[in-house]
Order: sequence, then structure tokens, then C-alpha cells
Amino acid sequence: MRQIYESYVEAKRGNNERTDRIDYETVAKSLKKMIPKLDRKHKGKRIDFKVVVKDGKVGIKPVVKK
Repeated sequence: MRQIYESYVEAKRGNNERTDRIDYETVAKSLKKMIPKLDRKHKGKRIDFKVVVKDGKVGIKPVVKK
């Protein structure tokens, strides 16, 4: 989780987006909240997250691994 958070903040800085209101606990809580729903949808598969830029905005996207 820490690595995703750091990549997320770095990408936002590189995209000239604000980072002063982003903290690790909030990002981790949000990602952990997604995991049960993703686990139910993709039974038996590993869920990773990656930082993406879409429509000029930085975000975190779940990635399903086999």
C-alpha cells in the first residue's frame, strides 16, 4: 500500500495536481474498502493496484492478476 501511495503522490506532483490534502491513511482506507467487493467479483484472483493518468487526472486503478 505504501508503494502505491508514494507512486500516486509522485504522479500527482508530476501532473501539477495538489498533494497537500492527500495522506496515506485515507488512500489506504479507500483501497482496503474496495478489496472485498473486488474479491467477490474476481474469486481466487489476486488484486493489485496501479497508478494511472486518465483524461488528465491521476487515479488508482485495480488490476486483476491470475
